[in-house]
Amino acid sequence: MHYTTKAMLMDAARNLPRTIYNLVAAANVSPYEFQSALLRNLVLSMPQLEQDKYARECQYVRSVRLDNVNEISLPYAVRTDAKKVLEDVHVKTGLENGLPYVLHAGSKKVFYPAGTGESALVESYKGLVYAEGITGAGALEESPHCYEDSEFFLENGECLLDVGSAEALFAVEKIDKVKKAFLFECERCWQKPLKCTFSPYREKARIISKMVSDNTSKHTTRIVDAIGRDISADDRFFVKMDIEGGERSVIMGNEDFFRNNKVKLSCCVYHRQDDAIVIKDMLERLGYKTRFSKGYMLIGMNGIHYPYFRHGVIYAKNY
Repeated sequence: MHYTTKAMLMDAARNLPRTIYNLVAAANVSPYEFQSALLRNLVLSMPQLEQDKYARECQYVRSVRLDNVNEISLPYAVRTDAKKVLEDVHVKTGLENGLPYVLHAGSKKVFYPAGTGESALVESYKGLVYAEGITGAGALEESPHCYEDSEFFLENGECLLDVGSAEALFAVEKIDKVKKAFLFECERCWQKPLKCTFSPYREKARIISKMVSDNTSKHTTRIVDAIGRDISADDRFFVKMDIEGGERSVIMGNEDFFRNNKVKLSCCVYHRQDDAIVIKDMLERLGYKTRFSKGYMLIGMNGIHYPYFRHGVIYAKNY
C-alpha cells in the first residue's frame, strides 16, 4: 500500500473535470476532505441491502473525520489495546548519504528518496505502521491490509520475496528471521535508498531492480531467473506482493515458481475491481488453500469504481 500523501491528492484534484475542481477550490475544501466526502457520499448512497451487508463499515464511515482519506480507507476503529502502541511510535529521523531516513525498531535505518521532507517521511512511516501492522498485530479492530495474522506469518528460516518493495519496511522488520530476502523494486527512486537500508545485511539481502514479469529482459525478470542461483530445493518461501494491480500477471507469468515450490503468498487484491475473485481462483487452480484478511478496504484512489468495499489481502499456501 502506497500511503496517500497530500501531494498525491492535489494531483488527483487537478485531474478532476474543471467545473468540479473550480467548485472545490472556491469552497476552500482540502483534497483530503473532498476525497473523503466523495467516498462517504458514494457509500451512503449504496442500496440498503449493500449498506446492511457492510453495516459496521458504513457506521464508521458516517462517524469518521473527513480530513484524512487514509483513515476512511480503513473503516475500523483502533483497538483499545493498540492505542498506546501507536501513541508510543516516536519517529526519529536523520540524514545520511544525502538521503533522509526513519529509525525503525530503535536501530534500523529505513532510507527514503532524496528530497522527501520530514513531515512526509513521518506520515508515510506512521501510515505503514497503522495500516500494515508492521510493529506487530494490526492496530485496527479488523486489519484488511496486514500481510500476516496470528495463523499466517513468516517463519524463521524462510526466504522472503518482497515484490514491489518500495521502502521495504516489511523486509526490514523480518530481516533477522529470514534465510534470504529478495527485494523486487523497479522504480529508480528506490534503488539508492534500498542499497543504504540493506547495506548491513548484504549477506542475506538482494535488491533486484527489475519488474517481475513472464519473461526476462533488460528491464524485466521471471522469479526463477532472478533467484535461482541463491536458493536450494528444500527452501520455503514467503511472498509478499503489492504491485498496484499487476499481481495477477505475476502469478500467471510465474506459474512454475508458484507450482513447484513450497510457498506462502500474501498478496494485495484490492487494486482492481475483480482482483479478489480472479486471484483466488487462479491460486486455487494451482493447488493453494486460500482465505482473505479480515475486514474490507474502502477504495477511492486511482478512480472510484464499484465495489467500494474490497478485500485487502489474500493469504495462500500450497503445503
